Amino acid sequence: MSINGDLEDMSVGPCPSNNEQCLFLAYIGNNKVFLLGQAYNRLKVAIIQLKNLKLLETVYLRYQRPLGSGYHVEDSEAFSVHPQSGNWYLVTKFPPNKIYKLTREQVQKSAGKIQTMSYLGELRLSSLDGITNAEGKAKENYQKVTSMDISPNGKKFILATYGMGIEYYANLDQLQTLQLGTSKILDLKNQTMKLEVLPQTEAITYTNCGLGFAYASEKNKKREGNKLTPFVHTMNCH
Repeated sequence: MSINGDLEDMSVGPCPSNNEQCLFLAYIGNNKVFLLGQAYNRLKVAIIQLKNLKLLETVYLRYQRPLGSGYHVEDSEAFSVHPQSGNWYLVTKFPPNKIYKLTREQVQKSAGKIQTMSYLGELRLSSLDGITNAEGKAKENYQKVTSMDISPNGKKFILATYGMGIEYYANLDQLQTLQLGTSKILDLKNQTMKLEVLPQTEAITYTNCGLGFAYASEKNKKREGNKLTPFVHTMNCH
């Protein structure tokens, strides 16, 4: 089985084996495989210790798609590590956008074995403020989740889409794991923020205090006269 090599998101959080800080590089794009008749997405996360930039390990993981539910092959680009618990979270790209979790304990015990993420429910972005157009139809690009981050206090998280920032006032660690084959629409308090439309808005992160955020384009540079500058924007939130 092939392993996806497309780096989609990154996060900083507690290392799995101690409370030092690590950088997590998430190679989590679309990569369907079949194992014993079950359809999975198989992904990998590289863990780098920040104090010495040493690669500690690479963890292989998967999340199972509910079969027979009409869901298309999953793709994902949004990943974040909880700053307190060290648990891992992933949100799939296309609606209905599903949330998956891998506990820090699973990472600690992985020892090269593939770990399966737990399903926590799904977000219906089409029902949120600002997602629909004047005709009442949900804008497709506003529902494609391309990056995520968890606030420094762990009490909220933010998603980037192509044109919207969506902040949820919820601690992901408090969501309950669901049985595979069931589905649940998560009704979480939120606010939506219109973002400047960039070519491939693929990264979002909170500021250190958690009261603002920055987002950036996958496109490397834009030209301003003879200067090359990155597509990076900042906004305040609550």
